[in-house]
Amino acid sequence: MELLQLRYFMTAAHFQSTTKAAEYLHVAQPSISQAISRLEKELDVKLFDRDGKKIRLNSCGILFLRTVENTFENLDKTVEELHLLKATSSYPLTISIWSQSALCSRILIAFSDRYPFVDLKVVPDEVGNYDLALLSRASHQIPSLPSEVIFQEEIFLAVHKNHQFAQHDSLPLENAKDEDFIMLTKGSPFRQIAESFCELAGFVPKVVFESDYADTLHRMLRLGLGIALLPGKTWGSREHSHLKMLKIESPVCIRTIHLAWKPDYKISPSAQIFREFVKQYLKSEFLKATSENPHFGFGVCNEDKE
Repeated sequence: MELLQLRYFMTAAHFQSTTKAAEYLHVAQPSISQAISRLEKELDVKLFDRDGKKIRLNSCGILFLRTVENTFENLDKTVEELHLLKATSSYPLTISIWSQSALCSRILIAFSDRYPFVDLKVVPDEVGNYDLALLSRASHQIPSLPSEVIFQEEIFLAVHKNHQFAQHDSLPLENAKDEDFIMLTKGSPFRQIAESFCELAGFVPKVVFESDYADTLHRMLRLGLGIALLPGKTWGSREHSHLKMLKIESPVCIRTIHLAWKPDYKISPSAQIFREFVKQYLKSEFLKATSENPHFGFGVCNEDKE
């Protein structure tokens, strides 16, 4: 059994015609017919029902086609990865993380699983040389580096279901100026984002509790010890029956994640692969999540340190 035989069989099966298969493959029609005949003889089964010059896959052919298609799909993926390996072997990839978001961690883990042959290194914010950086910003905060927005999510005001605000579906953020806030530790990227939204609303939040971890904030919210600004997707869970997520009418509260690079950086093959992977990863993960629930994406992670 040869790959060429299998290719001829698969093409004839798709067209249900040896003539059209020959035209598509730019070979003589007898070559297709002879290859299929040899294949059937080797398998000791007929793969097509024949009516004169017409052919139609029979039940054996349908079963065999399924296996052949999977074989060529896996083979094509392997060839693609071989080309990627050749292209990236001389280009190690260094990613700078300017946000300790669990989303960034998930991206890096998924990328390493998909492309284990890429020599991936991760460095903290603005440390040493790097190829690309993942930045977390409020939509009104412009990165100082060349960048592109690869993801954005709305920020909501989270309150306990028994809070006075819970009777509303939305409100201006300035209405919360006298409330007790629960936030991440001062200086963390999302804390800076949350404070910038409060600043736009004209007040400095009164922070009564802070923590390094997002799940701790959720616990404090569950106890009704304050209110919080929360991302609508990356921190979310569909099981927040104790919370009411309020849409913020003003200011516009959007968090963005940027992929950034140095001004003089010429993107390497490894960096280009990472760039495209991140876009596809976020698109597939969050389209799936938002189709299930418009506000929430992934469940809360114990290590969701923002």
